[in-house]
Amino acid sequence: MPLGLLPPQRLPQLSRSATREGDLKAIAITQRPYRPEDFIHVRDFLSDTYPSFDAAPNWRIEQWNWARYHVIPMLGTYRKAQPYVADSLKAIAVWEGQNAIWETGSGAIVGVVTTENPWPGGAFLQRRPGFDSLLPAMLEHAEARLADPAKLALMVRVYEHDEPLRRLVEERGYERDDASVDFDTVFEVGHGPGPGLP
Repeated sequence: MPLGLLPPQRLPQLSRSATREGDLKAIAITQRPYRPEDFIHVRDFLSDTYPSFDAAPNWRIEQWNWARYHVIPMLGTYRKAQPYVADSLKAIAVWEGQNAIWETGSGAIVGVVTTENPWPGGAFLQRRPGFDSLLPAMLEHAEARLADPAKLALMVRVYEHDEPLRRLVEERGYERDDASVDFDTVFEVGHGPGPGLP
C-alpha cells in the first residue's frame, strides 16, 4: 500500500437476519457527527447497501469518492485569485462538519446525511434497508445544518422510486423542482445516425 497506510478496520455490519422489520425496533440507534476517519466506513456502508435495494436510494461509492476527493477540494478554491491547499483543506473540514451518521450500539452505520459541496443548500439522505424510520431525524439534521440561510431553502435529492423519503418531504411542504436534473436522469435521444464504417 502506498505511503505506508494501514488497511482500515471495518466497522461491524448488521446481519441479514437483523434487518427484518420486527428486529429493528430492538436496535438502539444514535446520531453523531461525521469524523474524518469515517470516510472508509461510509464507503463500506454505501457498498453494502447499494445492491440491497430493488432501486437504490443511496449513492454508489464513486459518488462518495468524487464528492470528497474532487468536488469539495476543487470548490474550496473556486474563484480564488491565488488558490492554496489550505483553501481546499478548509472546504473539506466544512463538508465533514455538515455530515452526520446514524449507527447502532455496535458501530454499524445505518444512515448518513451528506452533501456534494461545501456550500449550503443541498442534502442527500441515505440509509440501510429497513431504517426508513430514521428519515425524519435525518431530514431535521439536513434542515438545521445544510439549508442555505440566504435563500432559506434546502434541496433534498429524492429519487422517484424512493417512496418513503418522497412522502416525508411532501408532508413537510417541499415542492418538486423539475428544473433540477441529476446524473441518473434519463433523456431520450431519439433516432440518431446509424453506425458508419470507413
